[in-house]
Amino acid sequence: MKRFLTPLAAFAIGSAIAAEVTIEPSEFTIRHTFTAHALPAQSEAITINPQSWTTFEITRIADHGTAVKKGEVLIAFDSEPLDQRIEDFERAIAQREHSIARTRLELTNLKETSKERLEASRRAAAEAADDYEHYTTVRHAMDLESSEQSIKSAEQRLQSASEELRQLRRMYEADDLVEETEEIILTRQKSAVEAAELNLRHERISQARRLESTLPRHITKLLETKDETARKLATDEQEIPRAIAMKEAELAGLEVTQSRETETLAKLKADRVFMEITAPVDGVFYYGPIEDGAWTPGELPKSLVVGGRPPVKRPLATIIPANASMRLHAQLDEATARSLAGTKAGGIATLAGREDLAIPVALESLAGMPNPAKRHHAVLSAEWADGAQPAPGAAVEVNVIAYSHDEAISVPKSALTLGGEGWSVEVKLADGKTERRTVSRGRVNGDKVEILSGLESGQVILTP
Repeated sequence: MKRFLTPLAAFAIGSAIAAEVTIEPSEFTIRHTFTAHALPAQSEAITINPQSWTTFEITRIADHGTAVKKGEVLIAFDSEPLDQRIEDFERAIAQREHSIARTRLELTNLKETSKERLEASRRAAAEAADDYEHYTTVRHAMDLESSEQSIKSAEQRLQSASEELRQLRRMYEADDLVEETEEIILTRQKSAVEAAELNLRHERISQARRLESTLPRHITKLLETKDETARKLATDEQEIPRAIAMKEAELAGLEVTQSRETETLAKLKADRVFMEITAPVDGVFYYGPIEDGAWTPGELPKSLVVGGRPPVKRPLATIIPANASMRLHAQLDEATARSLAGTKAGGIATLAGREDLAIPVALESLAGMPNPAKRHHAVLSAEWADGAQPAPGAAVEVNVIAYSHDEAISVPKSALTLGGEGWSVEVKLADGKTERRTVSRGRVNGDKVEILSGLESGQVILTP
């Protein structure tokens, strides 16, 4: 069963859930309150920035917040380990100079002697090859011929001696009586025949020896010498240049090491200056650096003690000049940063404990890009009263006006509805009826929305 509301009942319900708001121009102001920290406009970061040395042990350090004069020692380090290291490098470099000189001389001698050795190897190989070639093509045949000729000569001598003995016997056999002298001659000739026979046997044995052993062995020896000298030449042609190259590489390695150690020694000597860090200007010495608009000592104070070893290549302390003025640094969330972007917003700052002082401030700069913490770095100038300038790092409360319109038309945020044609509000007409009006929305401050166009003073709108 359907139920319908009477017009009177519907009006009663609508009146219960809707409120009327009369449009009247009024002040529309967007304010932001945030915490900022006082930091000097000028400061000198103290950094140990060595080229090589990394171990810095503190032997003396000024107290945090100490007023210092230019040139006064802020931090002193134990220099003995560095001095010993420098001495070690100086000694090693001097020794290596001798090694380089000796190696350079060895290389010079090696090049000179290697040329002679290579020439001797080539000459020996050429001579051995020539000896083998000559003997196998010429001399061997001559030795065979000589051996044959020796046999023939021995045979001829035996034949001659035998023939002479035969002739003597025939001659002496014709006589009836052989005289004593003739007997001696026959005996002597017999001995000559026996000697010739013996000589022939020796020659034949020697020839067999020469043919079977001596000459083949001689050829083998010549061939071995030829092959050996050829191998030695091939080896020398590879090894001699390689030995020179290795000696050159050894010398180059020594020279490179010497160059590197000389460079390191120069860096170590340059690092000696960091054994005492002095004040660059008159001012106050503070532990920790100022980074990204904030005082960030972190864990540094734990190492800034006698016996401590602070890190290198990063700021570890700060000198604030005696006449440095303080500015305010804040890390703003994205919404606040977007609200202040492009403005020179001004306001006041107050110090805890001195809330009676209203310190005028003005926005100087605002980072367009957020940092890794998704905060935007803002810098504000401040007009400090005499004696009211706080110590570095002091926190202050800042109130700034990002936007202000004295005669603005604004409506509750709940009165706005977003539709296909944009933002609109429900306007009550003179006859009691309502109609939806499209409006142009401006800035937003809490639950109030500025209306740039579409509404006029005196009109009435409905809000849920």
